[in-house]
Amino acid sequence: MIEADMVIVDSNGVAFTVCSLLSSGTGQGDVYLVSDPNGAYYALKLYRQSSNPEECLKQLEQIERLRKRGNICPGMCVNPLSIVRADGRLGFIMEYIPDEFVHSSVLCLGVRDDNGQKCELPFHIKLNALYNICTLVSMINNAGLSILDLKFDNIRVNPSTGDIKLLDTDTLVYENETPQVLGTVGFMPPLTMRGKEAPNIYNDAFALGVILFMTLFGSHPLRGAAAERNIKGNIDEVLYAEHPVYIFHPEDSSNRPVPATRNEYNQQRTIDRMKRYPPYIKRAFERTFVDGLFDGKQRVSAEEWLGLLVQLHGDSYNCSHCGEEYFFHHDCKLCNVCGSVLKKPLFLYSERYVPLFYGESIYSDDLWQGDKYELFKVVSSKYDGRIGLQVLAIQEIELRLDHDVRTFEHDGVVPIFMDGEMICGTHRIRVSRDWQSQNAAEEKE
Repeated sequence: MIEADMVIVDSNGVAFTVCSLLSSGTGQGDVYLVSDPNGAYYALKLYRQSSNPEECLKQLEQIERLRKRGNICPGMCVNPLSIVRADGRLGFIMEYIPDEFVHSSVLCLGVRDDNGQKCELPFHIKLNALYNICTLVSMINNAGLSILDLKFDNIRVNPSTGDIKLLDTDTLVYENETPQVLGTVGFMPPLTMRGKEAPNIYNDAFALGVILFMTLFGSHPLRGAAAERNIKGNIDEVLYAEHPVYIFHPEDSSNRPVPATRNEYNQQRTIDRMKRYPPYIKRAFERTFVDGLFDGKQRVSAEEWLGLLVQLHGDSYNCSHCGEEYFFHHDCKLCNVCGSVLKKPLFLYSERYVPLFYGESIYSDDLWQGDKYELFKVVSSKYDGRIGLQVLAIQEIELRLDHDVRTFEHDGVVPIFMDGEMICGTHRIRVSRDWQSQNAAEEKE
C-alpha cells in the first residue's frame, strides 16, 4: 500500500498527491483517490507488483493502447489519462467517479430510504440505467471491442437518474487480441468457465443478459432450485459451468426459482414478475440462456436490447402506491406487492393523447400541431410510485381535472396522485393552449 500525502508524478509531468485508498484487493490491484496541483480529484489505479517483465510490458502496452484510442463512450467510460509508476508498480490516472454514483448492484438489490428501509429503485430509473448500459455495450462492440468482464462490480450508477460509468476499461480488447481476463463467475458463459472457449464478443451479450435479468426480476437466471440442493464440490461450478439450466427453461423444470430462498434475492417476486412480463421479453431471455447458453451467436445483442427496452417502457405502467411495474397486456386488478387496486396510467389530451410515464418530457407537438417546446416533465417523489407534472412552459398552463379548472405557473408541479389516490376521477386530463376560447366554444355548444 502507498501512504496518504505521497506525491506521484505521471507521464505528463503532473504531480498528484495521494488522498486515500478507494478499493483494495481487486482482481488487478488497488485504486486510490488523488488530487492534482489545482485541487481537482482523480483516481489512480495501481496494478499488483509483478516480477515478470513480460507481464509488466503487456500492462504498459494495454494502457498506452487505451490512452491513444481515446474514449469511445464519452461520459460513460473511465479511460486512462496518463501512466504512473509508484512503489515499484505500474498504473494510470483516470477520471474520479463522484459520490452520487454507487455500486450498480442497487439495480437488483435496492437502496435504503431516509428511514433506513430497503426499497427498490423506481422502474423508470432501472430502465434508464439498463438502456445506458446497453448503449455503452453496443458502442463498444460496434467499435470491434469486447469488455469481457462486464458485471455489476464494474459499473457505477446514479440512483436518481440512471446515468452510468463503466470502470476497468483496461480489460477492453479488440477481437483479434489475447484477453487479459476470462470474466467473472456468474457473468461468463459456461464454455468459458470450463476453459473450452476463449472469451469473445458474445461473452458481453451473456453478461449483459445476466445484468438485465437480475435488474428486472431480482435473481440470477441460472440460480434456482439447484442451489438449494446438497451439491458436492464447488456449487458455482455446477450452476454456471457443469450443469447450467435457465430457471425458466420452457422444457426443463429442474432449476425453477424457489420462493423460500435463503439468499438476498426475493425469488417469489421473480416468479410473479415473469408471469406478467410481455412475451417478447421472455423470449429474449430464452434466446440468451437457452438457445444461446452454448452458442454465442444466438444471444440477444446490446443493440437488440435497446429496441426491446424502448418497447417495454411504452408497454408498462406502475402501481400508484408502491411503484411495482405492470404491463398493459396483462390484466392485473391488484398489486402483487402491496395489494393496492391498480390504476392504469393517466393520459394528457388536447388534439392528441399522450400517456404519462415517469421521467418523460411532454412536448407541445405531442399534444397539438405547431411549434415544438417542452411543456411538462413527469416527475416522481424519490422512491415511491406517485407522480406529478412539472410545468416547464414559460406561459401559464391550464388543466381540466374533472370539472375543475386549475392554472399552473412555470416550474410548478401538478399533483396527479395524492397519498395514493387520483385527484381526478377519469384517466384523462385536458390541456388547453387557449383555455378561454376553448371554454367559450364548449359553452356555446
